[in-house]
Amino acid sequence: MMSCFIFLSVVFCSGCKKQEGNQKADFVVGFDVDVPPMGFLDDKGDPTGFDIELAKETFKVMGKTVRFQPIDWDAKELELSSGKIDLIWNGMSYTPDRAKSMLLSSPYMKNRQIVVVRKDSKFESLEDLNQRLICAQKGSTGMQALKDSEVGKNAKSITELDSMVDCLNDVKLWKSDATVVDEVVFRHYLAQESMKDDFRALGEEISTEDYVIAFKKENVELKNQVEAALKTVVGKGIARELSEKWFGVNVVNFSA
Repeated sequence: MMSCFIFLSVVFCSGCKKQEGNQKADFVVGFDVDVPPMGFLDDKGDPTGFDIELAKETFKVMGKTVRFQPIDWDAKELELSSGKIDLIWNGMSYTPDRAKSMLLSSPYMKNRQIVVVRKDSKFESLEDLNQRLICAQKGSTGMQALKDSEVGKNAKSITELDSMVDCLNDVKLWKSDATVVDEVVFRHYLAQESMKDDFRALGEEISTEDYVIAFKKENVELKNQVEAALKTVVGKGIARELSEKWFGVNVVNFSA
């Protein structure tokens, strides 16, 4: 199972160089390469995923070109405010703190933060995790939800790791007893033949949230343009088709 995680890390490194290039575009979208099925790099090092394809269709409606730039998720606010990227579109959840530092779109889909354990572990409920070792991605809403929850408050310790892949790997190696992850991301991993027998989710979520698109605080014009184009993409049924391709059902619920 280790090879699955190592492969993703290698793809990240090689893909970053490919993305940097000298490719010119009207806008640059920042994304975390470790968040399949929302955004990640395929085996050729090219950006792919539900959010990537939804963004492409949206900018196509706008008549603009777009480039996808891998970023350090923990430094996303700095990447945006410094102008290195124009927006973030990659399974990013709404929080009041993010709304203070970034300009956020209307929600376009919902997500849950769930607790994942090894399939062969004895844990059956959130209460079973009292005084246990738990991890979550650094800078993620999962980490914040964990710290705010009874699970986090009763944990023996909380570990912050760079990606959800690292968190799952930590549980796989028994370094952590559980991890908090986005449900849509976990379901994607669970569907992989190499991982389906390794993990399971506990029945209770620790939070629910909305996915949004982030812009530089003062860039109201771009936000309005993207929302108008996304509304067109939804209205034409393109968003539904992408949803069914990646999730089997329509997950988009957007009203600008």
